[in-house]
Amino acid sequence: ISADWGEKTQCFYYATGPFSDNRATTESDFVGDLYSYLSEYHLEELDYWIDRIKSCDFSANTDRLVFSVPGYHHSTRMSKFGHPSLARLLKERPAPKKGARQLFIVQCSSIGVLGDNGKAWLLDQLLNSLQGGKSRDLGVFGGIPKIFL
Repeated sequence: ISADWGEKTQCFYYATGPFSDNRATTESDFVGDLYSYLSEYHLEELDYWIDRIKSCDFSANTDRLVFSVPGYHHSTRMSKFGHPSLARLLKERPAPKKGARQLFIVQCSSIGVLGDNGKAWLLDQLLNSLQGGKSRDLGVFGGIPKIFL
C-alpha cells in the first residue's frame, strides 16, 4: 500500500541522549524500536538520522515505541506493528492489580477504516491488546473503559 507511506504515517517523540563513542552501551529497546520504525521506510535519506540515533546514549530511556506501518503483515511481522505489538509488549509485563487505574493514549490515523461498529474491532482487537492478549475479562479495566475517539 505504497500511497499510505505518504498519507498515513506520522510519528513524533521527543527524547534526548548524549552522543557516545561506545555503541555497545547505547543499545536499548527504545533505540531498537526507533531504528526498526525508521528502517521500514527504506529511504536513503534516513540513513544519516539512523546513524545519529545509534550514536546517542538512550540507555536511561525505558520507553517503548509502538508504531504501525502500511501494508499487509503476516507471520512474525504480524506482532511487530500496531496494537498486536502493544499486546506482545504488555504480555511481558506483570498483570496490573484488578481495578488499578491505567492510562493508555492511542492515536489511530486510519480509524475510519475500522468501521462504525466499535464492538466489531474495539472489544475483540484493541482491548485484547491493551490486556496483553491475556484475558477477555474487562474487569481489569473496572468495566468497559471510557474511550474517546
